[in-house]
Amino acid sequence: MVGMDSAGRSGFTLLEVMAALTLTGLVIMAALALYGNSYTVYQHSMTRGKLENVTLLIYQRVAEQLGVAYQYPFYDQRSSSFQGTASAFRMLTDGENGIAIEELMLTDGKLVYKKESLRNPEEKREETILTGVTGEFQYIDESAEAWRSDWTEDRAYPALLRLDLQVHSKSNRKDRGGDSSLRQDLPPLVFPIMVGREYGEL
Repeated sequence: MVGMDSAGRSGFTLLEVMAALTLTGLVIMAALALYGNSYTVYQHSMTRGKLENVTLLIYQRVAEQLGVAYQYPFYDQRSSSFQGTASAFRMLTDGENGIAIEELMLTDGKLVYKKESLRNPEEKREETILTGVTGEFQYIDESAEAWRSDWTEDRAYPALLRLDLQVHSKSNRKDRGGDSSLRQDLPPLVFPIMVGREYGEL
């Protein structure tokens, strides 16, 4: 309602002004809530996309390494074809530069790859594939019914290798008391090891 003052001029009443301010506040609050929800969805989408890329990267790297596995043909105990623990595995490989020892390990929150040439021991390589991760390697053979966290069979490879990884990142959300750690579990990665087997045989 538009009122009149003593001079005959028209204007808004106090009640109308208060109603308009209240309505404006509600619109602003709704807009902020919509923005917050949209930003949360965007963050979740970005996080999911990053995790998918990380999973693909690790799968490709480990599959490439296992694809050139080499079985040591002698019984002189000079070298083991494959050894594994919960935190690392090392194996012989036969790649473009000859036979080498390759190792993949989880240490100090990092996934680290190492390679050492048997032909030239001074030819070494070390690379950090991923940081901010924890996890575990597990192994299984044809006759076993459960995964195991170590592999010490000098003359045999496991039939399957499994890698369980957790990715840790920092959150800056103030409602969580400042910086905090977020943990995301990647899907279990399972790799067949075909050395010494016919394809299709597991």
